[in-house]
Amino acid sequence: MKSLRMMLLAAVLALTGTAQADNLAVGSVTMVPGQTKEVAISLENPQQAYTAFQLELVLPEGVTMVRDAQGRLMARLDDGRKADHVLNAADKGGGVCRLMSFSLSNSPFAGTDGPLLHVTLHADESLTEGTLTAVIQKQVMTGAGGTQEKWTDLPFAIGIESGNDHLAVEPLTLVPGQTQELAICLENPLQTYAAFQLELVLPAGIAVARGSDGRLMARLADGRKADHVLNVAAKGGGAYRLMSFSLSNAAYGGQEGPLVYVALEAADDAPSAELTATLRSPVFTQADGTQVKWADVSFAITVGGEVIAGDVNSDGRVDGLDAVTLARYLIGEDPVPFNAAAANVNGDDGISIADVAGVIEISRSRNLEMAPSKYRNTEISK
Repeated sequence: MKSLRMMLLAAVLALTGTAQADNLAVGSVTMVPGQTKEVAISLENPQQAYTAFQLELVLPEGVTMVRDAQGRLMARLDDGRKADHVLNAADKGGGVCRLMSFSLSNSPFAGTDGPLLHVTLHADESLTEGTLTAVIQKQVMTGAGGTQEKWTDLPFAIGIESGNDHLAVEPLTLVPGQTQELAICLENPLQTYAAFQLELVLPAGIAVARGSDGRLMARLADGRKADHVLNVAAKGGGAYRLMSFSLSNAAYGGQEGPLVYVALEAADDAPSAELTATLRSPVFTQADGTQVKWADVSFAITVGGEVIAGDVNSDGRVDGLDAVTLARYLIGEDPVPFNAAAANVNGDDGISIADVAGVIEISRSRNLEMAPSKYRNTEISK
């Protein structure tokens, strides 16, 4: 029935002049010298289903397919498209790798678009910036009925860019009284790391926030940690030491994106200014114990903006989410973002359940000017 529907769809598309030929496709591929990266080869097949294929992947000089610990070429079928298919990969020499796949039960690959297989490539350290060309050639796709289609060669570009492993921090803006997470990113296309230590040096008026338990608030990104632990300690003078390691010497996952989040807070009286913070003396440790010392990283923290009474979660509006955030704070949780100045809507000496009622009243009034006058004190709505 599914094949019948696909045939009917193909016929309709052909009649309307919008039929799209089945084909393989490779998206944008960029690598840096020394990098190992998995590349997806997609099958776009709106016309019909296929049960098997064979092709040759021809790689340019300096780019090779990676072998696993058993010496096998690293290639795999996409989990979302394979059934009981098997994949064989063979090195033919001269940068040519032959890939063949078939189904033990003659089942078709699932879906009509998206990645079909993934190959792991390595860019040699000697490569320089530029664009290289790889080719998928001798493509033969087999349908469920045994019919074979020979497709034309598919060249695709591999861009070689300069780069190295490093830390990066996006600029952060804090409103006085606000607690907001700072994301420290690890961009590591070349190596994997199992541990790190560094110092976060903050300017006056900015500090790492403490939770209701008194501990400094920082966490490792879920998508990158394994069994890693993180320790944070205040060293004085605005400096905080961050250390992380794996209990099993496992590497952090991924090659880019946030590695650790640190909750920062701006004092209620922090002046509006663009300030400079620094990641000082970062040291990253590879699984074999090799330590790499990186240069310091400076980044901007801007303090400024209007404190909106009731905008507890600092999203620019006052609504029910602010009341929930404030209630979580009052029961001992540590919500982030959190703006203590905005939470104290009635302007007394502390934050209490009365402020929750005030946030609800403001949210019902839609804006501060329409809110009851007792919640429009000048200290908070400045």
